[in-house]
Amino acid sequence: MALAACGGGNDGSNNLNPSTPQTAQGVFVDAPVAGLHYVSGSVSGTTDAAGHFNYVPGQSVIFSVGGVSIGSATGQAVVTPLALVPNAAGVTDDTVTNIGAFLQSLDSGGNPVSRIQISAASVAALSSTQLNFAQTPAAFAADPAVIAAIQAASPQKALVSPAAAQAHMQSQNMCLFAGQWQFNHADRSDDTFVATINEVDGSFSSTVTHADGTQAHLDGSVLYVPAMQKWVFTASSAQQVLNSTIGNIDFLTGSFSGPDWSAAVGTYTKDDPTSVFGAPWTATRLSPAPACDPTASTPVVPQGAVGYADYHYNALGMAPSIATILDRGVGAAGTLNLGSQAITVTPQPDGGFLWGSPVQYGMNFSSLASDPNLPAASMVCMAANVGDGTDGLKSTDVLVAQTASKVTSATDLAGITFSQYWEDCRRDGLPAATPASVHSSIAVDTSGNATLTIEGQTPVTLTAGKLTALLSGVPASAVGLPGNAWFQAVRFVSAGRTRFAIVEHGANPGNTNRGYVGVWVQ
Repeated sequence: MALAACGGGNDGSNNLNPSTPQTAQGVFVDAPVAGLHYVSGSVSGTTDAAGHFNYVPGQSVIFSVGGVSIGSATGQAVVTPLALVPNAAGVTDDTVTNIGAFLQSLDSGGNPVSRIQISAASVAALSSTQLNFAQTPAAFAADPAVIAAIQAASPQKALVSPAAAQAHMQSQNMCLFAGQWQFNHADRSDDTFVATINEVDGSFSSTVTHADGTQAHLDGSVLYVPAMQKWVFTASSAQQVLNSTIGNIDFLTGSFSGPDWSAAVGTYTKDDPTSVFGAPWTATRLSPAPACDPTASTPVVPQGAVGYADYHYNALGMAPSIATILDRGVGAAGTLNLGSQAITVTPQPDGGFLWGSPVQYGMNFSSLASDPNLPAASMVCMAANVGDGTDGLKSTDVLVAQTASKVTSATDLAGITFSQYWEDCRRDGLPAATPASVHSSIAVDTSGNATLTIEGQTPVTLTAGKLTALLSGVPASAVGLPGNAWFQAVRFVSAGRTRFAIVEHGANPGNTNRGYVGVWVQ
């Protein structure tokens, strides 16, 4: 394997004789780690300057530094600390964090961003050491054995902090996939997207302009799925229909393939009820992955960053005890209190958010077990009250990126069409088994007048003045809309593009256990 992201080179630690089993080559990355001892079946050695190791296909690889066992993983093209910890959801996993912090603290090369070099002296100093990585980062840092190990192997350094270790691993993971890729749909032959995967956060986007002037957009990201122990693509593509501002939305998922992760395959589902679900798509690397930039770093989420949130429609202790818009900045990390339930929220550098329990699902039917990093404008769901919700779920919160700012003027939304409405993490709030034939939308013309098309209802048009009043906090009933609802609009930046979202929340004055939270997105 030649993985351009991590440089070339061969493992010269072993001269294998003809009786040695057939081997393959992989690379250990946090950045590429040189000086790790490895064993795979009858093959053993030390990772070279580019982090390469040899392994016997189908067998595991055990990694260690002196007497410290780092962990083991099935032999594969790329091994990261994530692969060493079964069911780890990401780099914030305690054990993964501790492994990363330990390896980064041992670097003797002076630039762990581009390569971690473990010296022979460090290996010798740890020859009889054993460490427990399966503990909280705080406990790991206070562990006498860990303190002694760092002092012995890297006497001029302190243990790298959990936050720094996590940021380092995240940026290194993403640079493995960075570069230009081509995405092809099986039945969208005129929508061949060329997109560049960002080496910092794994995001990508692309736009195709057709001969008739219509456009198609692709937006997605690279994620790690612990249950599969795979890195995957998740994305959506929007195809504009001629003489219209709306079109078809496809939701793509797929995993990497090839010995050097140079391709990906998967399927996509469509919002068009007349189309066949599960059509195939492929992604092929067009350019080599760039070396991880020695000056690159994961963007820091600013303290006090603002996330706009619609709170749980029947959250206990709220006054009034109906759906209410509250704005709460959670900073670099924080907790949202929904009544008696406290949910940990960690903003991510890509503008998305990692959500903790008891949140279950995100918008676009995405289970947080497989996609914990919700996009910049997204809905989250928890279990519904008996007799409420859709498919057992209830939309409880809508959060928009740290870059969000309120929009109260209709003219700011001029020319924007919000073609998707989500409630209970379902399109138009309808059961997954019964998709809508006509989707709801809000279309704002160039003068700021808005036309609301609600599934099963007659379209309603609001003047720019009424839309401005609605976005400024006037109840929907005051501008001629049915129901007991309120609206809020926000502007935010996602994948380098300015986006808009409208949050809607409704309440049942006669029953505080009933209500809804919805989001309109482009």
